[in-house]
Amino acid sequence: MFCGLCGEALKAELIANPAAALKAEGIDVPAGMTVTVVEDTDKQFHLVLPPVPTDELSDEALDAVAGGASDRE
Repeated sequence: MFCGLCGEALKAELIANPAAALKAEGIDVPAGMTVTVVEDTDKQFHLVLPPVPTDELSDEALDAVAGGASDRE
């Protein structure tokens, strides 16, 4: 996806040193975060699973995302 738009030099840098390559493109990687770059082929693709949630949302956070709307009176 991202590298389909980049050149071979950026692709090589992303594979060799992802955090530095992203920083050079204006994307900061948070301290303590590890970035792994993999490349799909015509015979292999990578399925990335999201992290397991570690905390429940607070009532305030739930209210912010679950408010919903209705035009009924």
